[in-house]
Amino acid sequence: MRVFGLGWIDLLVIAACGLTFTAAIVSHHRAEPPGPPTERAIQQLADELGVTADQLRRATEIVPPPPRGERPSPEQRDKARTMFAAALNIPVAQLDTVMRRHHVRPRD
Repeated sequence: MRVFGLGWIDLLVIAACGLTFTAAIVSHHRAEPPGPPTERAIQQLADELGVTADQLRRATEIVPPPPRGERPSPEQRDKARTMFAAALNIPVAQLDTVMRRHHVRPRD
């Protein structure tokens, strides 16, 4: 049997490619970025930093994180680290240690 001059194997290959493409597009669009941190996560991070959850929230208002998908330059990152540690009144080394444990690697 031939449809448009193609055999049944050709049609199966075309159908498989179409399904694979569709699955890739659908899975990409359904992947939602993580939402804001939960109250429990904020409290855990505050505990590890040795500050209160309110102090941590105020510090993030003073020094907000970079917008999602934006990578700050090393200079911007260092300045933000220093300002954030100062807003929490903790050493930068302590901030670095805790943040290293909670760092999520960006997907490239």
